Amino acid sequence: MIDGTESPLSRIRVTIIGANADRGRYKPGRQNQNLHYGEREVRVTDDLGRVRFPDLAVGRYTVVASRGGGSKVQRSIEVTTAEMLEVLIAFDGSRPVTVRVADENGEAVADAFVSAVNGRNMLNGRTNASGEVTLNASGPLTNVQVVFVAPSSKDVAYLMPPMLKRIADDQAVVGFVLRRAESITGVVRDPDGNLVVGALITAAQESERSMTVYSDGSGQFRINVAPNARVDVVFQRVRGNNGLNAVPWTGALKGVSAGARDLVLRLRKVEGGRSVRVLVLDPEGKAVEGARVMTIPLQAGGKQVMTNAEGRVTLTNLLKTTCRLLVFQPKGVALTSVAPKAEDFVPAGQQITVKFRRAIHFRGKVLGSFNANVTLYRMVDGEQVMVSSTTADREGNFALFLGEDEGNGPFLLMANGRASGGIVAARAEDVYLDGPAPVLQLK
Repeated sequence: MIDGTESPLSRIRVTIIGANADRGRYKPGRQNQNLHYGEREVRVTDDLGRVRFPDLAVGRYTVVASRGGGSKVQRSIEVTTAEMLEVLIAFDGSRPVTVRVADENGEAVADAFVSAVNGRNMLNGRTNASGEVTLNASGPLTNVQVVFVAPSSKDVAYLMPPMLKRIADDQAVVGFVLRRAESITGVVRDPDGNLVVGALITAAQESERSMTVYSDGSGQFRINVAPNARVDVVFQRVRGNNGLNAVPWTGALKGVSAGARDLVLRLRKVEGGRSVRVLVLDPEGKAVEGARVMTIPLQAGGKQVMTNAEGRVTLTNLLKTTCRLLVFQPKGVALTSVAPKAEDFVPAGQQITVKFRRAIHFRGKVLGSFNANVTLYRMVDGEQVMVSSTTADREGNFALFLGEDEGNGPFLLMANGRASGGIVAARAEDVYLDGPAPVLQLK
């Protein structure tokens, strides 16, 4: 294992994965050792950057090298009857980025969990006693943030600072300053008075990131807010259902003061049995048969339902709560239109008419990697809002599929993929749909 300067890399975690790995390691002409390692084996490089996997069976394997800070390089190798196969893996173009986390007094904050996006990979780590963690990035580093700080004996709570959307390619140090917070504590109980484990709780606060926590194994929660703030503590859902098969409960504590202790968030049942009628039309106003319709939370039974020949369907057994209506193309239909945008509603037996949008194909090319991921964003109040995404073909050609009501632009176009040295990426700003077909060079 070497870096971009061809210096050996020690303590690199190397994983070998292959279909032959569970058949017992052997060499031709030798007795089968009958050793079964499973489908993967993990070792760590020595001071010279070397690692050895002995007695592999003949066949194809995948080697994944993971460097501290989250960057990875993956190679496919073919093991033959040769006595020795040497493989050189380089973390080309990677650069260390040090993230420093301190409090308002300039004191280091240890055990702060930091994450960032590096192409298609997530980089993460915890700060040490000096409040630092190093992330090894190959390509642009985006969405850098402090996610949480592990509880300490000091029992100090912090507010999480805003995310850094992107840092400069030559920036080697990123700093975050955490402000002290006050905690709100309590328990969550269901309508029968039982403690609720894994309840998702949020607290929205002005000019601050909304805080979200889950209740622990004892139904208790602790949520950090700005000093002197007054917030609404709201139950969202129970862990594991992803907001789809939601339990029929609701609950909130209004106007809670920062520092409040031992609250009881008592949930109540939500009335069910509601319905809504849906009519689905194509861009010309004609009925769409076989359109797949669903809501979040899902109706009882948790299945999509399809429109009839008249483009109609009735959704039943809905909760009396805000739902989101999602409509998808009929299966097997050519993509000449795109689905309506998601619509929120409270079911009350009403009819909702939705109309598919006429489609636009926006084409371009990506150089430097095949099967690259391509995403088109619209910038709204400084935030990236995804409009459409796709995967380029082996020649790098791509076609993004979006509704004509999205407008002409400007858009932000981003692409990332893999090359021999790791993750490569590129971006183009101020992209217009009626402009020349964009060509992105990944590097």
